[in-house]
Amino acid sequence: MLKERELRSALRSKALELSQMYALSDSGLIAWENRPFTPPDPDDGTLWVSERLVVQTERQTATGQNQADGAYELAIWTPVTAGTEEADDLADALVEHLAPVTGVSNGETEATIYRTFRLPLQQNRANTAWRVKTVACLWRSFNANNP
Repeated sequence: MLKERELRSALRSKALELSQMYALSDSGLIAWENRPFTPPDPDDGTLWVSERLVVQTERQTATGQNQADGAYELAIWTPVTAGTEEADDLADALVEHLAPVTGVSNGETEATIYRTFRLPLQQNRANTAWRVKTVACLWRSFNANNP
């Protein structure tokens, strides 16, 4: 069975490497999944990032390993009153930093990022003060079938 906590931690560590360069983690501008977060005031013009781990399929392979596939999404939130340049630059950096790679690991769970892409900037329907641009990494994970 997939150990989501380990996988999230491994993918999060990749995102943290880049977020420190952009001073997002130090200033509390990342909404980590399953952690309390208060978005900044959109009138401040500050962007922020939220993460989401999506497990799409899980199965046992013929060799007895557990395989899981899914997406790791980083949504870049920018106020509608701000330009798009900062969000575009961060999205480009995330795509480059989270490029396809093997061996993203934390403990028993190892993942391969096999595709990374960005979605276009979209108006947020729930809160019209924000636009969002999402960077998604498609991943596949194998781990031993341990009870």
